[in-house]
Amino acid sequence: MFSRVPLSKITLIDLLCLGFILLPVSNSVGQVPLYIAGVWGLIAACRGQVHLKRPEILLAALFALILVLSTFTSVRPGNSLSKLNRLLLFPILIAVPCACRIPDPRTQLLKLFKAAVLGVVLLALYDLVRIPFEVRAGTPLFHTGNMTAPQVYMIVLFLLLGLRAESGRPGRATLLLLIVLIAAGILLHNKRGVWLATLITLPVWTLWSRQWKTLLGMVLICTLAFSLPFVRERLHNVRDNLSPRHGGRYTLWEAVAPRLISQYPFGMGFNASEHEDFRAIIDQVNADLPRNERYHLEDRLRHLHNNLLQIRLELGPHGVIVWSLWMLYALWLAFRPAPRELRLLRGAIACALLALLLNGIVEYNFGNSEIFMNYLMLFGMLHAVAWPASAAAPVPAPPPAVPATSGQNTKDN
Repeated sequence: MFSRVPLSKITLIDLLCLGFILLPVSNSVGQVPLYIAGVWGLIAACRGQVHLKRPEILLAALFALILVLSTFTSVRPGNSLSKLNRLLLFPILIAVPCACRIPDPRTQLLKLFKAAVLGVVLLALYDLVRIPFEVRAGTPLFHTGNMTAPQVYMIVLFLLLGLRAESGRPGRATLLLLIVLIAAGILLHNKRGVWLATLITLPVWTLWSRQWKTLLGMVLICTLAFSLPFVRERLHNVRDNLSPRHGGRYTLWEAVAPRLISQYPFGMGFNASEHEDFRAIIDQVNADLPRNERYHLEDRLRHLHNNLLQIRLELGPHGVIVWSLWMLYALWLAFRPAPRELRLLRGAIACALLALLLNGIVEYNFGNSEIFMNYLMLFGMLHAVAWPASAAAPVPAPPPAVPATSGQNTKDN
């Protein structure tokens, strides 16, 4: 018979690990333990177990406030209000350093890293069954992928490398198998932004960790990847994306973004943009152009495929300034000199965050709830490793010892 684990034995780190395991497989299921962990962390913070005056927390709180205020001036209040439940995720940023306080940040972070790896293994096993089955049923390979999964693979790749560098586990054979699974997942989802972000960030990890074999292994994997026909085709089509006739990012960045931002200088409101707004702009632009120079716009596009531009469009200049300061501070926190005992773990977290932000140049990944939770988890882990002594409330100094008086019997009577 299996013994039941009493609820009193479940800890905050257990909830976060469970969320990390479930989130890649099911966003709706994985959110549940993370919501609970966020509330738990917020209560712990109110009790003084973690400082709330750290810059990363203050910037996050200010961004959340701007987000809420934008709903009052939103051009589509219903759209804005429908996504305000995302505010309930912000306490994850506090829950992680709270959970990593006892017994020490290194031990707890290793648990989170292992949970993330386990979650992505489950995702890989699912994808390696689902994608071939859909292709066999007649679905083109490009349409079997999505935006979220490859970014999760990318994040966990760096956490896996950090786990290996820090603890020596998993072993070489298991490490190779996991890297092959992650590489296959990244490739099969056909997202060139993730490919590029991963390729740029891997040398950064190598320089930080001095794990030179990692870079060599990745070069071999990339060489094999470039031999695949669908990879070469996707890379060859990059120049099509830079054409107004394609109707993708070039059209959004060159034609839609500047005109729509000037139309709403203080922001449209959180989650307020729709495809019809983009279509109206393109119709106006095309009206003054010859037929062979007109812009095409892909169907169903409703965001600008860029974090900075979309946040500027939704929240105005004040929103994008606060967001930029938040991200820049997080990067400074990530890559500043680190204590020796936490250097490799911080480097892995830093590279995962850097890769996400690089992918955010060509994708509005800050607006995806699952990726947003990963952002918050990474921010929380950075807090834990950057301020290991500050996670706990200040402990009052012990009273000074009373010197023994000469000739006085100090033994108990």
